Amino acid sequence: MRTNLDLNLFDELEITRADFMGYYHPREIVADPLLTVARKRALLARWLSDANAVVGDPTVRRSPAGPTASVKHLRQALDHLDEMVEAFALARLSDRSSGMAA
Repeated sequence: MRTNLDLNLFDELEITRADFMGYYHPREIVADPLLTVARKRALLARWLSDANAVVGDPTVRRSPAGPTASVKHLRQALDHLDEMVEAFALARLSDRSSGMAA
């Protein structure tokens, strides 16, 4: 069963401008239940890229679709993804150690 926590990287190779349409803040990418964690990470990393720095304000990045976000908010979103993965891994470990099937 595939979940939004899958770490498969097969769909991460191609990111286009269209992939950012409808996202106005990094937290919206994090909250999207249709994206895998790996895809979310790829989108956020692309948005955070120095190539997207706003001229005259290096602490702001413009997504390929246009909306801007601060480097701080993008990094917080990536940190939140890390916390989600860690919580999921701990829950699975706990289920296995208690004898429950995963």
